[in-house]
Amino acid sequence: MSYIITGGNNTVTSGSPIQLSIHISRESLEEILLMGVFTIKGFANIASGKSLENTKCVLYGQKADDGTYATTPTEIVTLLPDSADFDKQSYRFSKYFDEEYTYITIEIHAETALMNVQTTHLTISFYDKNNTDSVGNVLLNAIDFEVYREELTPEILSFTADPSVLQGDVNQVALQWQIKGNTFTYKLLEGLTVLDSGEGSGLENRTYTTVPRIGDHLYTLEVTQGNAIVTNAIKVRALDNSELSQKANPQSPLMIGNFCASQNLNYLFSLMLKKEGKNAVIDHIGYTSEGFSGHWDAIALSQADKDALKPFAASPMVHLRRVGEVYGSIFFIGGSYVKPLECENAVAIIHLDSEEDKVSVVSDLPWESRMGHSCTLFTHGGVDKIWLLGGVDEYGNTLDDVWVSGNGKEWDNLNKNGVVQTKNIPVSMNWDARCLAGVTVQLDDHGAKKALWLGGGFSEIGGKETSDVWTFENEKWSRIYWSTSNPFSINDNSYLSSGLAFIGRDTVQSTGISIIGGYDRDNVKRYFKKINLRNGYYSTSNLTESTKAGSFDTSDNAYVVTAYFKGSLWFMVFTNEGDIGITYSKLYYWIPIRTSQTLILS
Repeated sequence: MSYIITGGNNTVTSGSPIQLSIHISRESLEEILLMGVFTIKGFANIASGKSLENTKCVLYGQKADDGTYATTPTEIVTLLPDSADFDKQSYRFSKYFDEEYTYITIEIHAETALMNVQTTHLTISFYDKNNTDSVGNVLLNAIDFEVYREELTPEILSFTADPSVLQGDVNQVALQWQIKGNTFTYKLLEGLTVLDSGEGSGLENRTYTTVPRIGDHLYTLEVTQGNAIVTNAIKVRALDNSELSQKANPQSPLMIGNFCASQNLNYLFSLMLKKEGKNAVIDHIGYTSEGFSGHWDAIALSQADKDALKPFAASPMVHLRRVGEVYGSIFFIGGSYVKPLECENAVAIIHLDSEEDKVSVVSDLPWESRMGHSCTLFTHGGVDKIWLLGGVDEYGNTLDDVWVSGNGKEWDNLNKNGVVQTKNIPVSMNWDARCLAGVTVQLDDHGAKKALWLGGGFSEIGGKETSDVWTFENEKWSRIYWSTSNPFSINDNSYLSSGLAFIGRDTVQSTGISIIGGYDRDNVKRYFKKINLRNGYYSTSNLTESTKAGSFDTSDNAYVVTAYFKGSLWFMVFTNEGDIGITYSKLYYWIPIRTSQTLILS
């Protein structure tokens, strides 16, 4: 069974960065199921020295389209270089890997190209479990990808979508491009489907309009001139509405008991509970690459895994993937979000790349046993790490320390400037000790992590509100202000539990940070506000007065968990009901009104 290559960049220019793109699909358009070793050889033909050693090769896959919700390719894995032979990179897939793709894409990047011949090739070899011989043996597939030294190639001067975010199934998007070259051909593709094609010469301007259905769309413009191929891609997001919705929840008897976004924002992960009367037990780990429909795929847990995970079910949940891992790990950190007696100084780790013994518990960690703490994923030392902030210890004392970890096992205490310190006593931060505080990460216009936000919470369980908001940016903590002498406070020092969330930049002056919480004590009114920035000072404005905002109800015994995923705010509320247990809200998402400042993250 043969494979075809389409829609990729195949040229390099000596002395310039390497940006190759290879799309592989079945000629029959059947799905690809990778197994065994995936290898690419020939990098020494196009690079040398440090550029060769640091060549990065990332594998992406496009899920099958079920006709209801459009998706774009998601990252599968980063290939690993052979330290003894930088000419090749490879990755060995677990025998339990079961993700199928309609096509796969290989993105190759290096700092500097060095190619002394007019043409060379990369050899790609892999096993596809769906491609067997007559007796069922899986075949080894080998593909030669031709690479050309650039001499005279066409240029894509511009490729835009207007608008890039719109209401799907109703509104029209105009895809516009400008190409410069001699005599060339072009194709506009969505996935493997050709939407438009033609020929041109000199300077060509073209427009193609379409009404996209709801979901994420990746449009690729491919231009060919002789043997040279250049491409450019643009993402369009088609949304269903701008209201609060709970369509993401699974069908009963299952319910979502905890959730987080994946490190690369490609997935939502959830802890799925199964209702048994008024009680609930852990059933499995759920995950989704689109979320909006309520369809979640399942990762099974053994009974031993469930038993080990049970004490951590309502603990902060974070996903982190290290180099060489396909799926990475999910970490449940410390004690409960809201239960005062459920303090822990342990971490439960779900190893998503393992088939057996998925859950391990690391105990007796260096930080105080705690609950009501805040956790998120943020950069430290140039890489993503788990951050743990504040909380309350087993004696009821609130905490103001910060710890980071790259694996959930070894933890470092940070000082006020984000530097690791080795003293036995944890360093106190600039902000007051607190528990049940909101935490989120602000992204810049390119989707990179810019600042850590911490705010709200309480001086103790059921105690006084800590209504100030702080940011950690450029290795320092800063309190935000309404004006020169007027510190910012959540809802004018009158609120119940609040969460912070990043939902993308709607306007130039908006930070993209929102406050979501319970009743204003004075006005008995739900609030959902965005934080704006103008001339160095902050203000708030209402985001919505949606009639569906019942989920904003919280109390001083609640914690609001938030995530930014597919350009939307996702959140749920944990509420401590004392001896009764914990009440879990539905998982909600809210799609903001979009403008040209909106970030579209795959």
